[in-house]
Amino acid sequence: MCLCVVYIYKCWATRQVREPSPEVKAAAAAREQEELRKAHEFESKWYFRYPMAALMAGGGIYLIVENERIWWLGALLCIVALFQAWEMLLLGLLAGAIYLVFKGIAALPISVAIVVGALIIASALARRRS
Repeated sequence: MCLCVVYIYKCWATRQVREPSPEVKAAAAAREQEELRKAHEFESKWYFRYPMAALMAGGGIYLIVENERIWWLGALLCIVALFQAWEMLLLGLLAGAIYLVFKGIAALPISVAIVVGALIIASALARRRS
């Protein structure tokens, strides 16, 4: 008999909809917002972004090489990895631009030393005029 009463109470109690008070709701919302803020702050740190970008780039390259049917997923992972480590992307773009400038100077029919000397003379004349 006692077990029946406990079972009936348990069934009745689980069917009840208990609405939390507004204070409890506000505290839970504030706690959730704080957790989201902390997670976003952690994910924006360099020591999380760079290893994650390396893993994504490695996985993307693996997918491109090993499975030609989903090459687009590997390419997407590599693009996301570039944006995850955006400082490295900017550094790579700067290095590429410097490389292209030197390649352009090397393609000129005159020596690089002549070009550098002309730049030095031009900057000295510009300083003297101002």
